[in-house]
Amino acid sequence: MDYVQKPFRKLELKSRVLTHLEIKQTRDKLIKTNEELKIAMERLNLLAVLDPLTGLYNRRFFLTRLSEEIKRSSRTGSEFSLIMCDIDYFKKINDTYGHEAGDKALVSFSKTLSGTCRATDIIARWGGEEFLILAPETDEKASAVLAEKLRTAVENSIVKYNDLSFSFTITLGVGGFDLTKTAEQNISLVDAALYNGKYSGRNKVVCCNNFCMVK
Repeated sequence: MDYVQKPFRKLELKSRVLTHLEIKQTRDKLIKTNEELKIAMERLNLLAVLDPLTGLYNRRFFLTRLSEEIKRSSRTGSEFSLIMCDIDYFKKINDTYGHEAGDKALVSFSKTLSGTCRATDIIARWGGEEFLILAPETDEKASAVLAEKLRTAVENSIVKYNDLSFSFTITLGVGGFDLTKTAEQNISLVDAALYNGKYSGRNKVVCCNNFCMVK
């Protein structure tokens, strides 16, 4: 608090008013800078867990979230599943239409995943054209139904790139998470189921449980 005693001296009053205005402007700038820094930090934190091309979560974040889900499942007894997805003949898309078209296919597929999966599902780009989904509170049978919805949605989609229009299919491996095995072992199982589907014709859903094929 600043007081000016009477009688007022104009120069002193003007000086004090200007000083308080400068203090207020400096305070406002600091507040704005702090808000901008906070927003920038939030963006950096978000970028650290997202795949730059697709906007989905990256492998690192997925493994962190998977570790949390394992602990929760161990504590509550709730089931959850993993779904591994891979674009069929992705190399052929790149070779035929170019790598930019391949990127367009990845982005299109990512949007289909986000639009078809539930809000509680964790979707990550695992690497290349391979994606991994964590489905909480969902057993293998229910996850196979979700996987089939994804397969059908992709099969019925058209990718448009410049003057080109093309489509593609996906193969999926599904497995209920086995708490007696490690995270790496469970991921390897759904990956093996996926590649069993690849070797047996592609464009299908394959479960870890006896490699039962939905399609």
